[in-house]
Amino acid sequence: MLKIKDNVDLKELEKFGFTYLDYNNTYIKDLGNDRRGAFCTLYIEDRILHIDFCGDDNGYSGNDILDDVIYDLIKEGLVEKVDKEV
Repeated sequence: MLKIKDNVDLKELEKFGFTYLDYNNTYIKDLGNDRRGAFCTLYIEDRILHIDFCGDDNGYSGNDILDDVIYDLIKEGLVEKVDKEV
């Protein structure tokens, strides 16, 4: 799984279009929906990147947007790969 590095100030995520939700201490970026109504959200909770599909995720066509956002975070050195906790 991908995790925001511990030494990164999470406010840096705002430069990439993330919004801070104070009520659940989460950063979120809506990636939009496709013509079938599938909706994708990339959110960061406990520094772990999560992807949430709502609707018909089998037809979601916004993967290029998702890839761009994740690539930008990696390119800036904000992300590291960690073992999945069981």
